[in-house]
Amino acid sequence: MGVDGAKRAAMLLLSLDPNSAAQLLKSVEPDTVRRIVAELTSLTQAAPLGHGEAVRDFVKLLRQSTKKVDPIQRLLEMAVGEQGAPKVLKEAQLLVQTRDPFVQLRQADVKRIAEALQGESPQVVALVAGELPTKKCIQFLSLVEEKVRAEVVRKMTAGQEVSSSVRLKVATALQGKMDEIARRAAAAAATGSPAVQETPADSDITPQQRQYRKVAVVLRGLSSQIREGLLASLAATDAGLVDSIKKMMVMWQDIPAINDRAMQEALRVVDSRKLALAMVKADPPVLAKVRANISERAGMMLDEETSLLSAPKADDIAQSRELILDALRQINERGDMTFEEA
Repeated sequence: MGVDGAKRAAMLLLSLDPNSAAQLLKSVEPDTVRRIVAELTSLTQAAPLGHGEAVRDFVKLLRQSTKKVDPIQRLLEMAVGEQGAPKVLKEAQLLVQTRDPFVQLRQADVKRIAEALQGESPQVVALVAGELPTKKCIQFLSLVEEKVRAEVVRKMTAGQEVSSSVRLKVATALQGKMDEIARRAAAAAATGSPAVQETPADSDITPQQRQYRKVAVVLRGLSSQIREGLLASLAATDAGLVDSIKKMMVMWQDIPAINDRAMQEALRVVDSRKLALAMVKADPPVLAKVRANISERAGMMLDEETSLLSAPKADDIAQSRELILDALRQINERGDMTFEEA
């Protein structure tokens, strides 16, 4: 059974009660069980959009029988017995880790990750930062030592390809350090002693632009002081790079996430005709955001101008959108803009 087949089987199990799921697992080959459990492990760790509720319900049902056993382990015990479950679970987790070495680390506490990466090279820190979800990456960079933070961001913009073996090596070593930190903390708590901290020595853009965009989204979430310091450091070696990053901090698809006050200020500088042009073929969330932040009178003028448009040119639409984005970027540069990050 391939990855797709195993994923479909895992989703089928999520639609069943635990007893039925266990009975189904009993009927398949051991190698297939391992692949299906690997998919279940990925689902319970990541809970992809559209499956989150099913995953939560399934895990909740499994946990009703015991509060101490991992839900996937419990399912395996029901399917293959208590003796065989640990081995299958370990093999499944190895499959998951080989396919995506950072899947568990993305769920980890960013403070623990930052602690484990102290003393590591900027290249390693940048690799880990790039693997984290945007919100966690923002929190993580705030915790990175100031003396290496700029170099870490510079490495992130480079977007160098990293082999799967290197990714696995970094993720495994980082997980090992985090486990050791956790063990020391637990031992310190048991003895009542303080823990000792050791200091170890978008589909339509190019991959490079996509890397810049990721860095831009991360930077805009940092405090203005940290952000400006990083941009100044980058500008010292590549002013053009900073201009690109600043531009990508606010893009058209960001509009639904921008705070209302900033939207209102930006829209005040755009006349009704330009606004009508900008709204041509705009996605519903963007259109709804704009209409929610203009007056009733401005909305009527927008409707009137829209009705007068016959066959607007693509360049005119793009230029009108840039007027709005330029205004928003100025507000963002002042530090008066917030985003509802995904």
